[in-house]
Amino acid sequence: MSAPVYFIGWSFFRIIFRIFGRVKVSGLKNIPAGSGCIIASNHISNFDPPLVGSSLNKRIYYMGKKELFENPVFAWVLRQMNVFPVNREGSDHGAIRTALKILSGKKILLMFPQGTRMADDGDLLNFKGGIGFFACRARVPVVPCLVQNTEALFPRRRMRVTFGEPVYPPAGEGKQNKEAARFLAEEVIAGIKKLKGSD
Repeated sequence: MSAPVYFIGWSFFRIIFRIFGRVKVSGLKNIPAGSGCIIASNHISNFDPPLVGSSLNKRIYYMGKKELFENPVFAWVLRQMNVFPVNREGSDHGAIRTALKILSGKKILLMFPQGTRMADDGDLLNFKGGIGFFACRARVPVVPCLVQNTEALFPRRRMRVTFGEPVYPPAGEGKQNKEAARFLAEEVIAGIKKLKGSD
């Protein structure tokens, strides 16, 4: 993985969003230090992944639908930006292994549990259950994240990225316990709703 390419992309988006999106970032203190974690965010537009990534001073990793990797040149760029492919049509064991390896390496993985882009007032209850599986399996916390006003690069209201307090897997539960995964996912949903309600 090329760190210089990642840094160039990170710097480009950080400048763009600060100038045109007038982005305001809050809650950075909630990102755990020295351990892997998942950032679970709502998903409004294609600006969301680079916006969240450029809001942090750490390298993060992303899942991207496999169709984005069909063009070899674009696929190369994505991989340099720490994006790895996932087949959303079924169980992708390769993507699961990659995600768990990232988390076990004390790195940050950004996930959009809604599975697709939704309006800013989209129903957060449409979250998929995979977020709980990954967190419980890797035994890492999940940081709820709320992005706002990302529908356009020149928003009427400034873009916002807010990180909430981390949610930890239930103590004493098995790593693959479905009930524990479901409980954690519900806590993450509640965390994002709390951020939305405090706006």
